[in-house]
Amino acid sequence: MKASLDTNIILHLYRTNHQSLLFEMFDEEIYIDEFIYNIELQNHGKDILPILAQDIASKRITVIGESSLKSLGIWNLYKENLEEEKTFYPPSDMGEIHAIALARTMGAVSVVTDDTKYRGPH
Repeated sequence: MKASLDTNIILHLYRTNHQSLLFEMFDEEIYIDEFIYNIELQNHGKDILPILAQDIASKRITVIGESSLKSLGIWNLYKENLEEEKTFYPPSDMGEIHAIALARTMGAVSVVTDDTKYRGPH
């Protein structure tokens, strides 16, 4: 099963050294949206980036961004999905918006999140 990861689940699993749960649960591709990797994790998760980089280098996790989506011919579909998701969530939930849009675009049936905001994603 394919999965798209949100920011908090990455932070929580890697900080507690339980990232192996991801690889036990998902036997196909595990995706991270480039926005989550380049913006959210750079701002909130510098401590886990070296460990995460190992899983990316070993192709256990794939960071998907504009160039990847364009090479697959699905960039416009992603942009449409992203704009649609923005109608459901406020700007404070950009990680969720990107994770869901990426899941929809890549055919991942799971969006993995562990939101800790008061009352969760809105």
